[in-house]
Amino acid sequence: MESDKLMDLCEKCYNATKRLKKAYKECSPKRRKSEFVTCHECGSRYPRKYIYESNDNFSACIICLDRHSLYSATSIKRIENCQRKLDESLKLVKDERKRLAQLDNPKWSKFERSLNQVRNSVAGIYEHDGFDDYGTYMEADFNNEIEIYGTIGTKLGDVSVHYEVMKEDGTVYCGGWKVPSDFFG
Repeated sequence: MESDKLMDLCEKCYNATKRLKKAYKECSPKRRKSEFVTCHECGSRYPRKYIYESNDNFSACIICLDRHSLYSATSIKRIENCQRKLDESLKLVKDERKRLAQLDNPKWSKFERSLNQVRNSVAGIYEHDGFDDYGTYMEADFNNEIEIYGTIGTKLGDVSVHYEVMKEDGTVYCGGWKVPSDFFG
């Protein structure tokens, strides 16, 4: 059904996501030793306890709204490097899925074709403009179905989608999109 290469690429993508979240957490200005954190852009000083910590984005200065000014140059490079590696992993996964989808494999069952279609569909939402840097993709294998969840952070909140692919006959059930109430304006 799935190539070993695709499984390895998905594992690398998952590990890259974990490393990115870890980098955001470890480089957060909230974790500095000093009691105050100074914005490099506008010079504002904040008590460390009042800085908002984010696991998936840079914390912004409240005055100048610069998202990088509370971080050291080393921290910014580390986070951007993790982000670049995640983007590369996502691109490789997408390319491998596209390659597998183009194969005319007569051995694939209806379930395998449906699963591949859903995976490609969920991978497509990560390319949409207006979304933040990365999202979360999860698959859960149950006895009679595979559940696929995709979540992407937007400026207005998280957008998620949920699919179920039945192993017996390849039927696909879509749990629909879950979007923030003010997402469409």
